Amino acid sequence: MKNRYSSNTKISPGRRENDNIPGRNLWGSLEPNIISKARRDLSSKRVQKKQDKDKIFSVEQSIQFSPMRSVKSSILKAIERESHISTSPSANQIKSPGNFISYIRFTKNSSQKALKISSPCNSPKFLSPASLTTRKLQKINHKKSRNRIEDDKYWRKLVNDSNGIEIQSVFFTSYIAYIGKGNNSNLVKKTIQSRNWWTFTEFKEKANFVWTQWKDKPYLGALPCFKDKNHIIDTAGTLCIKSTQNLTSGMGLIANSQSYISLATEKFIPEMSKLHNKIEFNHYLSNKKDLFLTMKAYYNSIGVDVFEKVPLTFHVSQGEIDPEFLAFNEKFSEFENRKETHPSFQNLWIIKPGEFTNRGQGIKVCKTLQEITSLVSVSEHTFIIQKYIENPLLIAKRKFDIRCYSLITCINGIIQGYFYLDGYLRTTSHEFTMKDTNNLYIHLTNDAIQKYSKEYGKFENGNKLSYKDFQRYLEKRYPEKKINFYSEILPQIKEIVRETILANYKNIDINRRLHCMEIFGYDFMIDRNLKPWLIEVNTNPCLELSSKYLSTVIPSMLENAFKIVLDCMFPPPIGEFIEFPQENRFELIFHEFAEGSKIEEV
Repeated sequence: MKNRYSSNTKISPGRRENDNIPGRNLWGSLEPNIISKARRDLSSKRVQKKQDKDKIFSVEQSIQFSPMRSVKSSILKAIERESHISTSPSANQIKSPGNFISYIRFTKNSSQKALKISSPCNSPKFLSPASLTTRKLQKINHKKSRNRIEDDKYWRKLVNDSNGIEIQSVFFTSYIAYIGKGNNSNLVKKTIQSRNWWTFTEFKEKANFVWTQWKDKPYLGALPCFKDKNHIIDTAGTLCIKSTQNLTSGMGLIANSQSYISLATEKFIPEMSKLHNKIEFNHYLSNKKDLFLTMKAYYNSIGVDVFEKVPLTFHVSQGEIDPEFLAFNEKFSEFENRKETHPSFQNLWIIKPGEFTNRGQGIKVCKTLQEITSLVSVSEHTFIIQKYIENPLLIAKRKFDIRCYSLITCINGIIQGYFYLDGYLRTTSHEFTMKDTNNLYIHLTNDAIQKYSKEYGKFENGNKLSYKDFQRYLEKRYPEKKINFYSEILPQIKEIVRETILANYKNIDINRRLHCMEIFGYDFMIDRNLKPWLIEVNTNPCLELSSKYLSTVIPSMLENAFKIVLDCMFPPPIGEFIEFPQENRFELIFHEFAEGSKIEEV
């Protein structure tokens, strides 16, 4: 039997010659109505495909400046399903990278910082329909991303458990920050800007987080109190945290601390919460008078001489008739007699205003009783009269002090304290001598004073040295002593910082305002016997990046502090995480349910 089709027509596999194939005539050509239908179907598919792409582009463009942040887009997933776009691209889809979209990130910043297509798409910074169709695919390490997200979750659990809070998960979120001017507020703002779920406002009352140079009393007064809350220690949770293996990113400095306590948690709604970067009664630490009085009371209660930690000090509030000034007179006369047998002894004293000063303001170095008497009798301030450290350890014949940082938090009514393991040395510009007491470039290390010296920056960049620089100097200058700053001196400094928090934790936030945090700057001197002495604590430590080293240590310290407080109280949206630029360097040194209970027993 002859083939019913033309000689050029092939028979489909599985069909017989005599099959009645509809739509074909005896000589094998297609009927016109079938051709028209096929063309219409093909055209319809092309139009639908174009509409699907345009729909994706329009959704991305419409939410480019929406308040949603860094979330996996359920809208796009739905569109992908409707458009038959698989989340596991086939070979054909890989050839058409415009067909594959997995995650998208958003920002509200109208400067167009960021509609970003996250991995596996490698997209340009600013996206348009044209750029979306030309981006290239790249491989993504899903395991590494999961590890980072899991580390970030564990980090927040670690800190939040110690505060007794459990954050409600957020899918779409936007927090608001107010950043006051002064003391390098641009650095603070830049640090928060890296968290694209934060925006900024000029109105404090609208903000979730308020950062100011000095404490804002009206704002603090408006925060609710939480002093009557009874917290419950979660012993099993504490043991579970401490037994966790393979802690990363410096988590061990918190989890393995003797101060770590896990509390029974309660629900915490971040969007409804507020935080200030100052503690209500921080003057108990930052005022020279209050610091001395509270430390003296604390050390007396545990049977320790306060003058083993701070130089010999007298607080004078009533001028010449003050009993403390009379006691100072006796000690001054005693030291004058010592000069007869010890010619190198100069009987120098340093006079400081007792309240509300920093950056070396109002400080005088005196060597006669007449000078001191004239200062304390003509001012409205109280005064701290403190014995000058006459045998300081020197660097290249110049004085220096050590600046280090602590972070104190009061979250959910719980006081905790952290010590930052990195700090720096501040050097003077002129060689040390006790003969000239009027030259502050010799005696005071404050940047606010030293930067006006012609010798400023001549010996060290910005008159600053790192701890590593100091260790190298000790090894070179005193090789026979084999001094290790990290194991011999720094632990003593850390212990004194811990004791200042322990002595003041009941006073600095007695109302337990919801919620507060503060970064404090501590200044220590080292004598020739390598003994550290606490000089003062500052509520508004300088954040200016005045040297190459400070450009590293201060931003890292600030980022680290925000990682502990902001990122745990106000977490990013689900699926987002903050990657540490470096490991955590804040060590937990105080928890009121650990050390606080012990001091109450004393």
